[in-house]
Amino acid sequence: MFANFSETDNSRKLTSCPFQVLTFVGVSALTIGFSASQAFEAVAIVNAVSAVGRMGGGLCALKFGPVNALIFFSAGAAICTYVWPYVTLHSGFYAVICFYG
Repeated sequence: MFANFSETDNSRKLTSCPFQVLTFVGVSALTIGFSASQAFEAVAIVNAVSAVGRMGGGLCALKFGPVNALIFFSAGAAICTYVWPYVTLHSGFYAVICFYG
């Protein structure tokens, strides 16, 4: 069952953890072909954009209601989580991590 788990293609397609993008953004960047310094910068970018997204989520919750905001942002996170393993370009990777934040 776990015979192919060590292969990079299979390990990148695991989507069971809700914080998977934040946890494995550096490893995924290296797999796509980023240098070590670019992978480190990708982690910084996703964390910086996450701060903006958290404030925006709070403002949306005040305006539209907390449950409506939760549904909207959960759907966006789910879309990012399922699209992320199939991104192979640097620009697409930056777009996914910025949208996820």
